[in-house]
Amino acid sequence: MVKVSGFVPQHDLTVDTLTVLEHMTLMARLKMDRGLGHLERARTVDALLKELGLLKCKNSVLNVLSGGERKRVALAVQLLTDPSLLFCDEPTTGLDSFSAISVIEMLRTLASYGKTIVCSIHQPASGLFDLFDNISLLVTGGELAYHGPVSKVTDYFNKLDIVCPPSYNVAEYLVNQLAVTPNGDQPERM
Repeated sequence: MVKVSGFVPQHDLTVDTLTVLEHMTLMARLKMDRGLGHLERARTVDALLKELGLLKCKNSVLNVLSGGERKRVALAVQLLTDPSLLFCDEPTTGLDSFSAISVIEMLRTLASYGKTIVCSIHQPASGLFDLFDNISLLVTGGELAYHGPVSKVTDYFNKLDIVCPPSYNVAEYLVNQLAVTPNGDQPERM
C-alpha cells in the first residue's frame, strides 16, 4: 500500500535500545500493508537500508548512532510506505555541516525519483541553501515573503532594496531581515 505522504519529525521517535534493523522491522510491521508477507517487508527494509547508507550500522543500537545516521533512519521509516510527498521538519538540526549536506543531498536524490520534498529549515547555512530548487520565505506571523527558485531570490529582494552585503550568507541575511515583529522591531536574539 502506498501512502500519499510521510512526515519526518525534527526529533526522532525511536526506542533507543533497538538496533537499526530491529527498529526498521518493527516500523515495517506497523506501517506497511498488512497483506504483505514477512519476506516482502524484509526486502523493503534491506533496500532502504542500502539506499540510505545504513547497512554498515544495521546491527548497531540506535542510541550509539551519529546524528546523521539517526536522521537517515527516521527518513527510512517514512519511506517504508513509498510516499509521493515527504515533509521534513528541520532535517538538518543538530547535524554538522557535512552530515547536513549529506541529508539534503539524499533528499534531492529522492526528489529526482519524482517525490515532492518539503523541508522547514530555520537557520540554513549557505551551502545548504544552494542545494534547494525552490524556497518559500515567511515573515514573522507566517505571511509569504517569497516563493520561487533559489537562483532568483537575491534579485527579487534587491528590487525591494533588501540587498545582502558582500560575503554575507544570503539565507541568514534574508531570514534576519524578514524576522520583524508586528511593530517593526527586530525580535530579541539569544
